[in-house]
Amino acid sequence: MGLKIIPVYESLDVYIKELEDPNADAQALWEKYAIEPIWPKLCEFAPVDMSSRMPKPVGDIGRLKKQVDMLRR
Repeated sequence: MGLKIIPVYESLDVYIKELEDPNADAQALWEKYAIEPIWPKLCEFAPVDMSSRMPKPVGDIGRLKKQVDMLRR
């Protein structure tokens, strides 16, 4: 069995960009760009519903940008 890295940060640029709109729904955007692309794979072998462990949206966008940049290096 190998280890597979799921690079969720690759879809976060769009999340960050769309959050520039003051009317943006951060929760909906987080689910669309950070959760939906990876959640089925993360929970594929879970014996129970894991939705209570779903990560919350990142609120500090400046910090998120820095983290994404660091991961890309």
